[in-house]
Amino acid sequence: MKSSESEEPIYNTMPSEEELIKLLHTHHEKNDPRSHFYVRTHVIPEVNWLNAIGKVTLSLCISLLVSLVFFYSSRTFIPAYASMSVPLVFVASMFFIVLIRAKALLVWIIRIYQRFAPLRIRDKCRFEPSCSMYMIQAIEKYGAIKGLSLGVQRLRRCNITGGGYDYP
Repeated sequence: MKSSESEEPIYNTMPSEEELIKLLHTHHEKNDPRSHFYVRTHVIPEVNWLNAIGKVTLSLCISLLVSLVFFYSSRTFIPAYASMSVPLVFVASMFFIVLIRAKALLVWIIRIYQRFAPLRIRDKCRFEPSCSMYMIQAIEKYGAIKGLSLGVQRLRRCNITGGGYDYP
C-alpha cells in the first residue's frame, strides 16, 4: 500500500484528555437508557396479598382433595401402601398445580420484586424496558420456560457497557 503525503498520522487526530472527558459526559442523551442522565419511570405495582393467599389456599385444598380421593379409592386395592402414598400424591398434585400456574407465579414474584426493591437498585438497569418488565413481557409472550430463559439472558447482558432499547 502506498501512503500519500497528505494523510496525517493517527496520533495527531486523537482528542485531548479534556475532549475525551467531555465526550464521555455529553455523548449520551437524556432519552438514552444507557446514559446516567436518563430518568426512568418506575412501575411500582400493588401486590394483592389477599388474592395470592386465596390462590395458594385453593391450591392446597385441591391437592388435599385429590390426595383424599386417591386414598379412599385405592384403599380397597392396595391397603398396605395407601397411607404412605397420600403425601406423595399431595406433593405430585401441588407440583402439577404449580406447573399449570407457572406463568402467573413467575409474574407475581417479579411484581413483588418491583414493589419492594429499592429504586437505587432498579435504576441501574441500562435497558428500556427495564429487565423486570422485559421478563414479564417475555413470560407473557413466550410462556414460563422460554420467557424465563430470555429474561435471565437479558439480566446477564445488563451492565454499564450495554443497554439501549430491547423488547422481547
